[in-house]
Amino acid sequence: MNNYLYFFEFRSGLFESCFYQQLRAKSEREAILDIVSSFLHQTEADTAKLLHKALGLHWTVEQFWKKMDTCFSNGYEAFDLKWVKKIDFDLNA
Repeated sequence: MNNYLYFFEFRSGLFESCFYQQLRAKSEREAILDIVSSFLHQTEADTAKLLHKALGLHWTVEQFWKKMDTCFSNGYEAFDLKWVKKIDFDLNA
């Protein structure tokens, strides 16, 4: 498992801000899947279907950044994913 840091903007009807968050995942692709799932408040299986439909079954990280609109909305909140980076340390340690 690797540590990934990601940066995103959050918007709701009352509040806007930018955040950094850390997560652990096997790969950047799995990190993206986990991040998008949490933004959309849905299961990873449903998110995988959404990404497979938009990018193809064997999508790559490069395809995600080039072809996807990285602003995700669940109808009440909007999350704009700016970047994901692998880091060599755990911020929580």
